[in-house]
Amino acid sequence: MPEEIRCRKHFIINAVYITILIIIAGIIFLSARLIMPFWIALFLAAIMQPLTRFLDGKIHIKKKHLATLVCLFFYLVIGSMVVWIFMEILYLLDEAFLNLPSYYDSTIKPALHSLGNSLENILSIIPAQFRPNFDTMQTAFTSATQQFVSNISQKGMAFAGSFFSGIPSGFLSSLITILLSFFISTQYDEVINFIKYQLPEKIRDSVSEIKQLIKSSLYKYLKSTVILMFVTMAELIIGFLVIGIGNPIGLAAGIALFDALPVFGTGTIMIPWAVFELINGNYSLAAGIFVVYCIIDIMRNILEPKIIGTQFELNPIVALITVYLGYQLFGIIGMVVLLVTVYILLAFHRAGKIKLYNSPETQQTDNQENLEVTHGK
Repeated sequence: MPEEIRCRKHFIINAVYITILIIIAGIIFLSARLIMPFWIALFLAAIMQPLTRFLDGKIHIKKKHLATLVCLFFYLVIGSMVVWIFMEILYLLDEAFLNLPSYYDSTIKPALHSLGNSLENILSIIPAQFRPNFDTMQTAFTSATQQFVSNISQKGMAFAGSFFSGIPSGFLSSLITILLSFFISTQYDEVINFIKYQLPEKIRDSVSEIKQLIKSSLYKYLKSTVILMFVTMAELIIGFLVIGIGNPIGLAAGIALFDALPVFGTGTIMIPWAVFELINGNYSLAAGIFVVYCIIDIMRNILEPKIIGTQFELNPIVALITVYLGYQLFGIIGMVVLLVTVYILLAFHRAGKIKLYNSPETQQTDNQENLEVTHGK
């Protein structure tokens, strides 16, 4: 009987905590689309709170006025940087799409002809009856490449036009978000307390713990990303020095920083770079870049589970499976979300609040509980 009661107790506790997590995630997901400006404004206000609280004891003005000044500073500095970077990227993309057809005629097309002639010379050793019609293949390939470049240029310009035409529709949402962030910042504690007290006490305690665990997990994820970034940078510097590329430190730093961004990776830069050098006839350099990329990709796949596992106190096998499943289910964002979720669940498991799996430690605890129940009888 005690064993049966203990199993039921563990099952009920696990079911309650998992249900709480699912309910919280479902509420956030469903309400996110309906009141997205509020959630974004709450997130921005939370980012600005540490600076507001730091200045509150040093500048003798009302906290509401101080929060307003911090918001103004945030939007002036961060907003100006974002707008400047964004406009620079759009300008570069616009120039690239406009010049792509002419660049194809002046550079890519002659390089393709040169590559075709080299392949024709290589294929000349094949007997004529087995040799493919290379002229037809070259003409078809050149035509397809030209059409591809033209389509990219047209679609790029169309995307830029649709983006700019969609700016007015997003202006209202952005304005509401900014205004909400001002109002929430001036009464941040009241808003947070109001949200907290709408939840039952047990759920409220769990939400507070989850909040702390999310902060800790995000810090650990950023730390893992920085470590991987410096490892990638060191590998790139060595590789570039070996294949003789100029300014290896600057190029390696730029590619490593790009690699640290979500969605992107070293392949986003290095594969097109290798293809470009191949088209221009720099076969040895193209091969060297491709080899460096393969080495970096292999090393990253080996080191990433170990580094993430160390930071999150996860077994490398669990870390690798978590990252892979997150990517397969939800893409790049899923890698981070599932990793944080597993970290939170394991933290609750180690604290004894839920039981995810059996281990020597949990077995010892269970045996101790059984002894206490037996002696109690």
